[in-house]
Amino acid sequence: MEDKIYQSYLEILQEELVPALGCTEPIALAYAAASAREVFGGMPGHMDVFCSGNIIKNVKNVTVPNSGGMHGIEAAAVLGAVGGRADRKLEVLEAVTEEDREQVRDLLERKFCTCHLQKGVENLYIRVEMTGEGHHAAVTITGKHTHIERVEKDGEILFAEEQTEAEAQKRKPDKRQLLNVRNILQFADEVRLEDVEEVIGRQVEMNTAISEEGLRNHYGAEVGRTLLSAYGDDIKVRARAKAAAGSDARMNGCCDHQFRQRQSGDDLFLAGDRVREGVAGVQRADVPGAGREQSGRHSPEEIYRQSVRLLRCGERRLRGRGRHHLSVRRELRSGVQYHN
Repeated sequence: MEDKIYQSYLEILQEELVPALGCTEPIALAYAAASAREVFGGMPGHMDVFCSGNIIKNVKNVTVPNSGGMHGIEAAAVLGAVGGRADRKLEVLEAVTEEDREQVRDLLERKFCTCHLQKGVENLYIRVEMTGEGHHAAVTITGKHTHIERVEKDGEILFAEEQTEAEAQKRKPDKRQLLNVRNILQFADEVRLEDVEEVIGRQVEMNTAISEEGLRNHYGAEVGRTLLSAYGDDIKVRARAKAAAGSDARMNGCCDHQFRQRQSGDDLFLAGDRVREGVAGVQRADVPGAGREQSGRHSPEEIYRQSVRLLRCGERRLRGRGRHHLSVRRELRSGVQYHN
């Protein structure tokens, strides 16, 4: 693999696999509100939150981390304004206290915050505006959960990212343009484990903790606990159950500092948890010549390479299934008749 592509993939991992306190959409709202309060210089008289439809959909019924069970956009934004620390970014709500939560409940009852649908914007769009005593401040986040695009105070633009085509062309090319399936698979095969040990190890530790928490306690629909109780202890069931349990806890307010989740959301969380459970199976039985009594005798390198092979097998099965569906569609279009 070319060194430029290899180094770019390492940088992408470092950027994407960062700690976050729970579900990232309410955290992004809290971060925007905490940032707006810093710009405003204190608590305002009223706060307005303008969001894309996608943000509203994703936050509406999610438990806000460290909120004591509160849900929704207004709760996330007000909690960020009251007790958030903008310098912590995706961990903005980690230091929230019970006193903060009480203040938030009071402000919510007094309709301190109003949510508005912002049409014609990109999927991740949040603008928090604060007003009071003749002053106004606004912070806009777009594209990424911590990407502040614009900051205003009392009619003055304090910061604005240029969006003209000319400026965009001058920017450094996005290394994510180098992402493609072929190179991703090659990177997985060839990566030196010492290059990813810290970032992946942190992810494994946090994902394992939140998954186990979801299996121990009652969160949301309890999909993970239900899978284990209904379908038994098969390795495939365990993989699904552990992934689902982590999602149960993450989306329903699990917020202890040891259960922080990385940035990219449930889809990659699910994939990581299934791979980890698959690796556990590799340790116990799936490596040729390795019985259960040999658990733990394989090096991290052997375990990682075997897990990549497992993923490869799954990828080939999915690809074959896709070719079969495609051939059926082609035959249907050509007039071939199928009978039961």
